Amino acid sequence: MFMHVGSPLPGADMPIPSPLRRGEFFLTRRHGAGVVSTRPHLCLRRQRSSFPKSIVMPRTPQDPQAQLALGEAIRALRGKRGDSQEKLAQTAGITPNMLSLIERGEGNPSWVTVRGIAAALGVPVSTLAKSAERLEGTLGANS
Repeated sequence: MFMHVGSPLPGADMPIPSPLRRGEFFLTRRHGAGVVSTRPHLCLRRQRSSFPKSIVMPRTPQDPQAQLALGEAIRALRGKRGDSQEKLAQTAGITPNMLSLIERGEGNPSWVTVRGIAAALGVPVSTLAKSAERLEGTLGANS
C-alpha cells in the first residue's frame, strides 16, 4: 500500500506494514521542528534497535605478548636466513610496512598472512608457532 504525501494516516483498524511491526520504524504525526501538522503525514523515522548490529560476538582484545612473540620469531628466522624485510615481504605477498608492523608486535596478521610468511621463511607454520610460543614464555617472564 502506497500513500501520497499529505494523505491521512491509516485508521487503527488497518494493518501496519511489516517494517513497522518489527519495531524498526514507528509512526509519527510530528512535522518539521516539533510542529504538529494539521494534516498528519506518514513519516518513517529510524528507531534504534535493541539488537546488536552484528550477529558475530564482539572481538576479544588481542594478547600483546603473543603478537610480540610472533613478531620476534619472524624476525629471528628472517635473520637466520639473512633476508631483508623487503625481500621477505615480497616473497610472502605482503607489504614491507605490514611485515614491519608484525615484527614489532603492532600488526595482527590473518591466518593466510602467517602461512605466507612461514612459506617465505621456508618453515612450516607449526615451527613458526612453536618458536613464538617459546618466545612468549620468555617475554612473559621478563615483564
